[in-house]
Amino acid sequence: GERTKRVFRIGDQVRIKVSKVNVDFREIDFELVSVKEDNRLVNKAVDGEVEADEKDGE
Repeated sequence: GERTKRVFRIGDQVRIKVSKVNVDFREIDFELVSVKEDNRLVNKAVDGEVEADEKDGE
């Protein structure tokens, strides 16, 4: 996200809960409850860290 710098990708398992529903505007707000982290490097756009693919030149 813009504030937390956390990146999620297709296939990442997350658990959410519905925090708010606005029927008039047809909006649903979710809250992140938990994330199942796998063994790959998580992209952090802070302090110049890069993904493993970028380090290998792929």
